Amino acid sequence: MLKMPDNMDWKMGLGRADMGNQKHADVMNIMTELIEHDPTKRDYWLVHANSFLSMDRVMDAAYDYEIMARIGLGDKETFQALGNIYVSQNMPPLALIAFETALKLPEPPPMERMLGAAEVMGARGAIEETTELAKRMEAVYGKDAPAKDTIRLLKLQSQLAIARDDQAAAQD
Repeated sequence: MLKMPDNMDWKMGLGRADMGNQKHADVMNIMTELIEHDPTKRDYWLVHANSFLSMDRVMDAAYDYEIMARIGLGDKETFQALGNIYVSQNMPPLALIAFETALKLPEPPPMERMLGAAEVMGARGAIEETTELAKRMEAVYGKDAPAKDTIRLLKLQSQLAIARDDQAAAQD
């Protein structure tokens, strides 16, 4: 690094090594410099966000994921992680937006992962948002969904109908 201080690969390697050694402040400094040098590198943003998560700064990680989404670097993992952060922070409308965005991608996350997120969101009392997410999952995964996931989705939809006091829907 002394001979090639502008070599970004060296800096990225150092950032990953520091991450493994729990040197989160050092990682943040290195990744910030790398992002400033080239904000289009997805790996830089992911390491940056992961270091925030390692320091339990989840909303800072969400900020990184939001930037990634806005500059076209978001993918199913990014939107899933963003939605999970918003669920954990009791922000179901924002979680719904992130999960819906993930479902609109050409290759959405696996149904099993989306179901897990929806179940947690519903258990936290976000009935309207979870109902909407369940409808979107049904439309996206449809008849191609594995039987076990279809059963979980039907169970979730029934539980949501009961929570909404919609007996007719609960019996479907």
